[in-house]
Amino acid sequence: MAIFPTLSAAFAINKNLSIGAGFSWGIVSVEFAQMAEAVSPIRTEPDDFSNDIKTKLQGMDAFVPGLVASVLWSPTNRLDLSGWFRYSDDIKTSVDLRAQANYYTSAGQVNETAINSAANITEVANAGTFRLPNPMEARLGFRYHHPRKGRNPQQRWVSKHAGWARDAMSQDLFDVEVDLTWAHNSQVDAV
Repeated sequence: MAIFPTLSAAFAINKNLSIGAGFSWGIVSVEFAQMAEAVSPIRTEPDDFSNDIKTKLQGMDAFVPGLVASVLWSPTNRLDLSGWFRYSDDIKTSVDLRAQANYYTSAGQVNETAINSAANITEVANAGTFRLPNPMEARLGFRYHHPRKGRNPQQRWVSKHAGWARDAMSQDLFDVEVDLTWAHNSQVDAV
């Protein structure tokens, strides 16, 4: 589970150009579980589930800082161009390990007796570290909006801030938008 609350602000330099920036504080909880055979049977024999070990890694990174930045430019009253960029630090945490031996019976059922036995449970706090890069992202958007003809009723705040505020629902007949996204996902080649 991950949440990235972001606090941002924007400033209109003029009627056609606005910039924005923000800070995000990510909180990430990681949990991974895996089953593994302690002893593998000979290929011709059926799987012996009674040798399976369930392992679980858990950790939490309560501070994953990040930044966002954006720009909105309207070179004409019908065209908007925008750009957006996000960077977040890597997710880094120490993890606790819990291993449960003989997790299943040979019939493949959960072995309640064995998995609750202290002899079959290994728990290690701070067993290792977990690190996951957070891919950078960038977006670029182009929007054409075709204005309605004639007088249109507008919200009071649009009329009050004429030229600085827009209401696409009352002022535009239609719009067409194209968005491009790049994410540096290749830096996450393994977990």
